[in-house]
Amino acid sequence: VEWIAMKDRTLYGMLSGVAYTTGQLVLVALAYYIRDWRHLQHSISAAFYVFFLCSWCTPESARWLVMRGHYERALHGLKRVAVINGRKREAAQLTSPLQYLRKELEEDTGPRRFYTMFNLLTIPALRRRTLVMSLVWCDDVFCWYAGFVVIVTRTCAHTFLLQVIYGAIDYPAKVVGLVVLSLLGRRATQAGSLAVASIASFCLLAIPAESGTARTCLAVLGKGALSCSFNCAYLYTGEIFPTVIRQSGLGLCSTMARVGGMLAPLVIMAGESLPALPLSMYGSASLVAGSLVYFLPETLNRPLPETIEELSAAHA
Repeated sequence: VEWIAMKDRTLYGMLSGVAYTTGQLVLVALAYYIRDWRHLQHSISAAFYVFFLCSWCTPESARWLVMRGHYERALHGLKRVAVINGRKREAAQLTSPLQYLRKELEEDTGPRRFYTMFNLLTIPALRRRTLVMSLVWCDDVFCWYAGFVVIVTRTCAHTFLLQVIYGAIDYPAKVVGLVVLSLLGRRATQAGSLAVASIASFCLLAIPAESGTARTCLAVLGKGALSCSFNCAYLYTGEIFPTVIRQSGLGLCSTMARVGGMLAPLVIMAGESLPALPLSMYGSASLVAGSLVYFLPETLNRPLPETIEELSAAHA
């Protein structure tokens, strides 16, 4: 989000999620033609080496460099981006504004401070945002893997067709998410998508296991809602944390998502003794996470926060 203009953040945020969906469909095609799991694993892993090399060509965020005091590197990166965009004249004029910004930052914030992940919980202005978004990420992955994936897998015998349907539902979900994000904002979209996932979970409790088609449709609906929620959470998280600690916030939320993934199989095993427990937990977790989202600020069409001091002033 740090390289993207405010008016384009929603569009590019949702487009980045399309890559996950496309990757799932590519995986289905590879798995269909490469039946040996070892060869399939090698084919999938090869792509990571290519993208690893490409990642070194990506310029560092100018916002982050400026806040860290690396003004020359920030200027070099901005000039490089301006040249790539065909703005050579603007690139030559960047030095003066950056020097002015450097002076303003030094006067406003004083000596630079370096923040760690622990500050996400010790600073009051960050604590609420951290706890709520961590719960949202945890719930997204928990319900995704433990809930709707397992339900659809058990109710559909055609493995490859199932994966195509399961992946393709993300495309309309992201289109709906893009429209709602642009019109209603991040908070309503995040809460609404989790509410739909919660309703789908509770409805599945009332449908008998023999009704395979109905259960599959509800599970696909819930998965689409969680896909929209996950995409929104990624964008929303980047917008509510200030630049000086944004990556730490994203990293902690991503870690909590893995905690949700670890809890998923435990709930599935518990469902062997208490069949209604898993769906009840999925629905309840999504409902709680969606309700807590309303304690977060709206970020639609608002500039990214840069410093914790700026955030603390608004919080006060």
